[in-house]
Amino acid sequence: MASKKGAGTSRNGRDSNPKMLGCKVFHGQLIRSGGIIVRQRGTRFHPGSHVGLGKDFTIYAKADGVVQYEGPEGRRRVSVLPASVVLSAPSFARVRLTMAAAAGPIAGAAPTPTAATSAK
Repeated sequence: MASKKGAGTSRNGRDSNPKMLGCKVFHGQLIRSGGIIVRQRGTRFHPGSHVGLGKDFTIYAKADGVVQYEGPEGRRRVSVLPASVVLSAPSFARVRLTMAAAAGPIAGAAPTPTAATSAK
C-alpha cells in the first residue's frame, strides 16, 4: 500500500442525502386521512388516537381532523381529533370554516351552502 496519497485524491468529499425528518403538521392544523404528521428515527413521538406508526417510525393520520400534541409527561404523544368531533364542538367555529373552505369533501362534514345558491 502507498504511504503517500496520490495526486488529485481527497480524504473528504463524502456526504449523505438529506432525510427531511421532523414535524410536517403542527398542533391545531388540519390533516387529511393518510397525511404524514411526523417523520422520525425511533419513537421521539408516540402515536395517540386516530394515528398510525409506519415501519420507519413515520406517524400518519388515520382520520380527517385536527392534530394535537400531548406530553411531555413520560412520553410525547401525537393524536388527531376527528372531523366529526371538531365539527360538533362550538369552540371550533373557525376550524369549521377552514374545513369548509378546504379542497375536497371531508368525511363527516355537512355540505355548506355557497354564495351562488344562497343568493337565489
